[in-house]
Amino acid sequence: ARFLKPGGFEVEGGLEYQTSTAGTESAVPLAVEYGITDRLGILVEPVPFTGIHDKGLRRRSGIGDVEVTVDALAIRERSSSPALAVAGEAKIPTAKDRRIGSGKADFTFYLIGSKRLGRWDTHLNLGYGFIGKPPGAQVNNIEVYALAEEFHWTSRWDLVAEVFGSTAALEGGDSGTVSGESSLTPEIGGAETVGSLGVRFKPVAGTTYTLGLSYDNNNAFQVHPGITLSWYRHVRDSRLLRAGACATRVPIHPRADESRPGPSGTGRAGDLLPRRDRIGSFAAGDRGSRGRRAAIRQRGRGNRRGAERRDLQPR
Repeated sequence: ARFLKPGGFEVEGGLEYQTSTAGTESAVPLAVEYGITDRLGILVEPVPFTGIHDKGLRRRSGIGDVEVTVDALAIRERSSSPALAVAGEAKIPTAKDRRIGSGKADFTFYLIGSKRLGRWDTHLNLGYGFIGKPPGAQVNNIEVYALAEEFHWTSRWDLVAEVFGSTAALEGGDSGTVSGESSLTPEIGGAETVGSLGVRFKPVAGTTYTLGLSYDNNNAFQVHPGITLSWYRHVRDSRLLRAGACATRVPIHPRADESRPGPSGTGRAGDLLPRRDRIGSFAAGDRGSRGRRAAIRQRGRGNRRGAERRDLQPR
């Protein structure tokens, strides 16, 4: 996975709008990341606003959960081998409404791989999540995955594609069905698979605009524009976000080793979306709708939370 330089600081923000046969959802995910060393980074992803309007039910809105992720680079990328990193993510249950969050903490651990070949960057995330069990709900721990591909078209434009997903968190939950969600906390649901396409534009050093489109096996469609602002000790171009994800959190949430500069001189791949749902993968880009990587966050609510990225969703 690719990391920020020591002392590097990034703030990401975006808008997410999702529609499906079950209703609509909107959110304002944020992400703040800091490079502690060239091998260690921390990411904090709050969601100050989430609105859910399920058909036949009263609209609910409020703050979402907060996710905190620590990434550690294990092996640097070489010409013959990929960079490998490990990450640990904790979901802090700050959401007050049970239609928005489960009210329980979740913990997910990832193995992240990233490899650059010419103008192509490939990211893969594999993870296992320990899901908090709300009273009255039968919950399973989940396995998550994310695969993202980035094409550095020019020094300013990147194209990203990602697929991420997770096994069912809800006991007996079926994929692709709204009934597969828990009536007590819809955030916990059945198996999910999400496909995302996105684009990143870097007009000037330190500023990146992103746009991502996602569609999942629950027939939920999501659009997520975003912006990332970067500060470094030395002026250098920036990159955008978790494969766990294309355009906004998005998703596919870490990045591979930065020892080899990329087309724009950054050496990183970049997430498309605000990290909230990074590609389900860490290094690549997209994150789930609730924020990514990527992916784990979308548990059973269409594009709400996938299994990010965290960067594989990288940035």
